[in-house]
Amino acid sequence: MHSINTGNEIFRYTSKRFGTPHGMFARWGGTSRGRFEALNLSFGVGDHHASVMKNRDLVKQILDIDFLVSSKQVHADAVAVVEGIGQDVMLGEFDALVTDQRLQAGGNPS
Repeated sequence: MHSINTGNEIFRYTSKRFGTPHGMFARWGGTSRGRFEALNLSFGVGDHHASVMKNRDLVKQILDIDFLVSSKQVHADAVAVVEGIGQDVMLGEFDALVTDQRLQAGGNPS
């Protein structure tokens, strides 16, 4: 696992060991303002929809993917199996997402 400073204060923690782009992002570097001043990726906390969309687009750009699959973190033992998703989606309350789907460059399913 390593971190990358992308130049705009967004940090990505990821591993090249897996065939699917993935990561954990720190909160800095997003477009949200006020109490959400950060890289907020959640539509469910009261942030402006446009800011969340811009933040999610930043993450997609950094990971070089066409769509983003994410979830609401709940600090429990909930795990979602991700299969056959080909568009942006925010799943329910999960702390981990797993898949056997590999992506080609540009985030396209293989």
